[in-house]
Amino acid sequence: MKIDPDKLRHDLIEAGEAWADADAACRALENSKSSVIAQAALPWLDSGKSYAYSEAQARGSAMVVNHLEELAEANRVANLTRVRYEVAKIYVDLLRTQAATLRAEMQL
Repeated sequence: MKIDPDKLRHDLIEAGEAWADADAACRALENSKSSVIAQAALPWLDSGKSYAYSEAQARGSAMVVNHLEELAEANRVANLTRVRYEVAKIYVDLLRTQAATLRAEMQL
């Protein structure tokens, strides 16, 4: 089996970049969660309700629920892309080990 180091490098870079992109998207949604909740709470705050009440109402709003669903999906995608990256790294290590084993067998 012929190992193409350039293809392996390219595949690892693609997997790593996919993971970085997915992780960044997930973090962006996580970082904006408080802002989305605060924005959704504004109508209740403007009507004189307490912050605790307004936040509780906001957390049940469609805007916040949708945001949390998007966050959960982004987290799932980020985890899957990390798995693909880690598997690609392990594959390269396995190929390296296999090549070393073949070299050792040739010397016997």
